[in-house]
Amino acid sequence: PQAEHERDRLGEKPTHPANRKPVPGRSPEPEPEPEPEPEPRREAIEEEFLSAPTEVAPHAFSPAIEFRGDDDGRGGVPILAPTIHRDLVSVRKRPRVLVIHQAASTGRLIRESLENFTLAEIDQSPDTSRGFELALSRRYQLFVFALHLPDMEGPLLYELISKAYAAYREGDSRTAPGVIFVREPEDEMPPTEISRDIRVKAILTKPLSIERLLESVSQTLPMREPM
Repeated sequence: PQAEHERDRLGEKPTHPANRKPVPGRSPEPEPEPEPEPEPRREAIEEEFLSAPTEVAPHAFSPAIEFRGDDDGRGGVPILAPTIHRDLVSVRKRPRVLVIHQAASTGRLIRESLENFTLAEIDQSPDTSRGFELALSRRYQLFVFALHLPDMEGPLLYELISKAYAAYREGDSRTAPGVIFVREPEDEMPPTEISRDIRVKAILTKPLSIERLLESVSQTLPMREPM
């Protein structure tokens, strides 16, 4: 302190702390810590609100889907909600056919023929119980059943489905769609009351002819345009 007082008296400038020589027996003064830089101001992130779509596509891979932004009116960030064109709803209204046949090769031939030459969607099952469940859970335009199934006759299965439709459905869906029976070459012909039933579109005999199959469904299913 005396040396500093002497320098002040003589008008000398004080030496920078970094250039001062250490005084024997005296610890150097610690340098002051730099003040922390102020943190940048963060703007509040607006909360996202999911707006409820007014029309949801009937299926995840529907080709008629577009996306639009809906504002919830509360200042939230608009979220894209799926919707479907009203004029393209018919894209998903393709006729559906249920095929129940215990022979996988026969069922595959029927399914591939109808998929390639008609606009129908095909459900196929070799199991009678599973086919019965499908018939009650979906709406079909046509049935194709084996005349003789392993655990039930084809006409009996059709009658059970028809009675279930009449008892548990409403409107036009109370009436079961038409049916085509497929018989083996060694099977006896069904009774005449079955072949004369207006609901029976055809009784086909294996080996199946694709031309005969398409002819039997021509009044029920829309055909594809030739390439």
